[in-house]
Amino acid sequence: LRFLGVFIIAFLLLNPYLKSRFNETEKPVVVILHDNSASIKPVIGDSTKYREQLDKLYQSLEDDFDVRTYTFGNSLNAGFDSLNFEEKSTDISTALSSLNNLYENLNVGAVILASDGIYNTGSNPVYVKNDLGAPLYTIALGDTTPKKDVRVARVLFNNIVYLNDK
Repeated sequence: LRFLGVFIIAFLLLNPYLKSRFNETEKPVVVILHDNSASIKPVIGDSTKYREQLDKLYQSLEDDFDVRTYTFGNSLNAGFDSLNFEEKSTDISTALSSLNNLYENLNVGAVILASDGIYNTGSNPVYVKNDLGAPLYTIALGDTTPKKDVRVARVLFNNIVYLNDK
C-alpha cells in the first residue's frame, strides 16, 4: 500500500497530460439580408411570387448551410416574417455592422444582400468594415439610378424679339 500511495503521488506530481478529442462538424452560416423599405415595393410587384422565390433560395441553401434570414429598414429584424415593405428608411450600414457583431466568432460562409442599393440613413455601406471574412453577394432589385426631380414640360417663347423687349 505504501508503494502504491507513493507511486500515485509521484505520478500526479509529474502533471500528466491527458488528451481528449471531440470532433464536432458545423455547417457554415449563410446570412440572407433583405431590404424591407417602401422603395422595394414597386419593384417587386407581386410579393407572393417573390416570397416563393425567396423560399426556393432558402431551401436550396438549407441542405449545405445553416441559413439565417434578416430584414432591415431602420433596424435589423430576424426572419422574413416581418417582410412587408413598409419601412420608411433604409440603413444598410447599420444592418451590416449589426451582422458583424452577431456573427463575430462564427463560421460565416457568405452574406447575401437583397436591396436596391438606395440608403437614406446611416453612412455609405461601401465603407463598412467586413470583420466576418465572408464574401458579400448582392441581389440587385430595381433601378439604382436616381430619378430626376425636375423636368421642363413646355417652353414659351416669342417668335420675334425686339431690343429691350421682355
